[in-house]
Amino acid sequence: PSFSNTTPLSDAKIKNSDITYTLSENITSGFVRYTRASGAEDTNSPHTYTLGQSDVTELQSGAVRTITDPFTLVNGAIYTIELTGTDTTSNTGTETVANITFDTTSPVFNINTPSNSATVNTSNLSYDLSKTITSGSVIYTRTGGTAADNVTYNLSGTELKVGTSKSLSTFPTLVNGAIYTIVIRGTDAAGNTGNATVTDITFNTTPPEFTGITPITGASINSSNVSYSLSVNITSGSVTFTRTGGTEDGSSPHIVTLSGTALTGGVHPYLSNLPTLVDGAIYTISFSGTDAANNTGTASVTNITFDNSNPGFTNITPISDTSVNTSNVIYSLSENIVSGYVAYYLKSITTGASNYVYQLSSTELQSGTNKSLLTPPTLTNGAIYNIVISGTDAAGNNGNATLSDITFDTTPPEFTILLPDKGANVNISDIYYTLTKNIVSGTVTYTRTGGAAAGNISYNLSGTELNK
Repeated sequence: PSFSNTTPLSDAKIKNSDITYTLSENITSGFVRYTRASGAEDTNSPHTYTLGQSDVTELQSGAVRTITDPFTLVNGAIYTIELTGTDTTSNTGTETVANITFDTTSPVFNINTPSNSATVNTSNLSYDLSKTITSGSVIYTRTGGTAADNVTYNLSGTELKVGTSKSLSTFPTLVNGAIYTIVIRGTDAAGNTGNATVTDITFNTTPPEFTGITPITGASINSSNVSYSLSVNITSGSVTFTRTGGTEDGSSPHIVTLSGTALTGGVHPYLSNLPTLVDGAIYTISFSGTDAANNTGTASVTNITFDNSNPGFTNITPISDTSVNTSNVIYSLSENIVSGYVAYYLKSITTGASNYVYQLSSTELQSGTNKSLLTPPTLTNGAIYNIVISGTDAAGNNGNATLSDITFDTTPPEFTILLPDKGANVNISDIYYTLTKNIVSGTVTYTRTGGAAAGNISYNLSGTELNK
C-alpha cells in the first residue's frame, strides 16, 4: 500500500498535528508517528496514532482521509512524520515527511507611528514585526471626516520580513481630511495570525497658511513687531528677520521662535519677544510653521526698512520772540516724510484771529535745505502765534519743532517830522519826529537839492531813536 496527497509536506510549518492522506488500497493496520528531530525538546516524542482507532475509514482507500490534531506537540520542535500501513497480504508501505516545524507563536506587530489620534500627512507606517510572515496587509478604514473609500495595501517583499522600524515601500493614496482606523495584519507560514491597530488617524496634507501679515512688502517700520493670521494650529514655528541691505547688522538673522498662543489658529497682533533691529537696515521677514501632520507653510515680506530715527526740522525761520510780516516758514528737513503740517496756534487775544493748520504736501515733504511753504496761509495782522512744524515719516516716527511768540505784523512804521518845518532855514541838523511803533533799524538821509555844493548824508538811527 502507498500514501499520497499527504499533508503537511516536507519542510512545512504547522500549528496543529492534522494529517491528510489517500491510501492506494485498504489496509488492515497502520499508524501515524511524529518523532522530534530537533528544535525545542519534546519529552513525549515519539507520538503515535493508530489508524482506525477513531474511525475505520482511516484504513480505507478511495478518498482523502483527515486525522484532526491527534497529538499535543511542542512549540518550536521540529518533527519527522511517518505514515505506515499493512494490507491483508502483509505488505507494508511507508511515507515519510521530514523537517516539519511546529509553530503556534503568532506574529506580533507593534505600530511605532502613527499613534492613536495622530494627525499625519503620509499613509506610511513605522512598525516592528516579531517574525517573518508569508502574507499581510494594511487596511485603512474611514471612520470620519471627508468622505473616502477604504483602502487595502498588501505587504510584500521586505515588508514581510522580521525587523524593527520597518516602513511601507510604497504609500497608498488617502483622502485629505478623512479620519481612519489603520489595521496591520499578517499570517506566518504556520497559519498563525497577528495584527495591530491605531485609531482616529486624521490624514491632512494641507499646509498651514500665514495671511494678513504686517508690515507689507516695501514698508518702513520703527518697531520689530509683526502681526499675522494662522489658518490652523501649528506645533512649531518661527519668524526670521534677515538683513538684505542698508546698515550692517552683525546679529542677522534674528530668529523668533513662536510658542504658546502664538501657535494657535487665528489673528495674532503682536510678537511676545521682539528682536532688536538696526536703524537703517533693510530686512526680509520670513514666517514658517509646521502643523501636527508635519505639513509646513511659509510666507515672507521683503524690502522692509527699519527706521527708528525721528525726522528733524532745523535751520527754521522765523525764530522765537520775533515779529514777521509773512506767514512763510523756512526750514531744513532731514528725511522724506509722508505727512506733516505747520500749525499757527493763537496766543494773543486778537479780533478776527484764530488757529490755523497748514498741511504740508508735495515737495514740502521731501528732505532738503532752505525749504519753504508753497502757499503760506493768511494770518491776522497784530496777532501773536506759537508755530509748530511737525512731520511723520513712513515708519511712523514723528519729529517737530516749536517757535514761540511770533508776532505777525504787516503795518509799516510811520514817521511824522515835527522840526524843521518845510522850507525852514536852520543852523543845526537836528530833526524832531514821532514814530508810531518801535523799529529795529532806521536812517535819516540828507539829500542836497540846491544851494552850495554838498554830498548827501545818511545817519543811522540807534538806541532810543528806534523807539516810538
